[in-house]
Amino acid sequence: MRWFQYVVLVFLGLAVACSSRKTAEHDCGDDHFSVGDSLQLGLATELLYYKNEYHLFYQCENADGMACWGHSKSADLLKWKQFPRLINAGPLQHMGAGSVVVDYNNTSGLGEGHSPLVGIYADNQSGKGQQVSVVYSTDEGKSWNDYSKNPLVINHGFYPVVDPKVVWHEESQRWVMLIVAGYQVQFYGSEDLLNWIYLGEFGDVYEEMGEWSHIEFLPVNVEESGERKWVLFIAGDQGAPNARKGTRYFVGDFDGYTFMPFKKKGLWLDGGTDTYAGVGAYVYDSHAETTAFIGCMTDGETVYTSPRNIVLKKRYNNYYLAAKSLVVPPKNSKTILMDSREIFEKEDFDGHFRLPVMLDLNYEVNNRKYLDFAEAYGIILTNEKGDELTVGYQNMKRYFFISIGGNNRQESSGDKLYFSPYIIDGSKMDVKLIITKSSVELYVEDGFLCMTQQFPISYKFNRIQFFSEGGKIKLMNGKLTEL
Repeated sequence: MRWFQYVVLVFLGLAVACSSRKTAEHDCGDDHFSVGDSLQLGLATELLYYKNEYHLFYQCENADGMACWGHSKSADLLKWKQFPRLINAGPLQHMGAGSVVVDYNNTSGLGEGHSPLVGIYADNQSGKGQQVSVVYSTDEGKSWNDYSKNPLVINHGFYPVVDPKVVWHEESQRWVMLIVAGYQVQFYGSEDLLNWIYLGEFGDVYEEMGEWSHIEFLPVNVEESGERKWVLFIAGDQGAPNARKGTRYFVGDFDGYTFMPFKKKGLWLDGGTDTYAGVGAYVYDSHAETTAFIGCMTDGETVYTSPRNIVLKKRYNNYYLAAKSLVVPPKNSKTILMDSREIFEKEDFDGHFRLPVMLDLNYEVNNRKYLDFAEAYGIILTNEKGDELTVGYQNMKRYFFISIGGNNRQESSGDKLYFSPYIIDGSKMDVKLIITKSSVELYVEDGFLCMTQQFPISYKFNRIQFFSEGGKIKLMNGKLTEL
């Protein structure tokens, strides 16, 4: 492509680094969850809402190189306090992926008069292969105990146990556990979290490729009607948009025995390449019913996306997930407002900023069929070395794109170009961007489309350019806020 006609925003500085694990508080400057340098952070395994706080459990390695779990809590999903003790299994055991629930009615009998936290995980005791075992806590996660009768007896066939996920199903008054089995998800039921019976299975015959791994199973509200549906998330290492890892989801009803999706073919959670797996928490209180979600990025060391609130929207005789960022700017954060203007020839906007930033843009697009309307428009992140990351919309071909490369932005240049088809059917378009020192998250039209993309931290972008190509685009208003 030929890019020209741009508006320049200049900002200085880098995001404040996340605090190390030696301190209890973790207020990550670029709004990504962090555990500091002393732990190897793995995939998130559970997100709970318990006593007005979120509890995040995640895989990591202890000092002996054994796989274990970390545990942090937060009131807002942004500032986290890490529990000092890791959750370790018995000797010679690796804690694989799993799930944590609050056993409010002490159905397991492990609470001794309290509501225990119960974790169910895949372990691989030496010589016994992968099984399902239990840990529990009676002091709200400060300390953990192994269940004396580990491992649990589960008829799982010849497949290894992968990522057990446990939820409470209120209507049937039972616990339900999901386990990945090849290209199927097997369902089990239990009255006490310790004894399980097989219920059935769900499979996607259309997407049998790669390896299925991480799963999540959540109730999510439909925005228009307020009704609640169940959403099954399945992460895989092939077949996602732009030929990368990704997470597909299925929307349906669940009666405590069988999951019945409305469509047999799943949809993709993110149009970018860096939301591979994730965890969610259904929150019910006196104010509202919401579902929070944190995804895991895929390249290099594990990094989590910023927290999001997900809802279902009914469109075109189907249900689609939409995500709204839960990132809130700090009090007294620096904000620069942008007035209405047509982006046509070069315009400079003078100002200084520090990453990370949140950028809210509202475009007028009701004249997109006119001859002088821009063929493409968006923003470009640059640095003094000529590295660039472009986020924009291709109006002629109807897709959003993220391009990472050098100072040549031609489609034929061989730079990495990731795109997600999207047809704009309204007269206005709102775009939200969260830009950190290593990633960009794009939310279009109230989160109906999301794209998440990492870029090398060595790029150290310090400049933003707004561009149009082949015509003009009207920016109705905009706002840039430091985070």
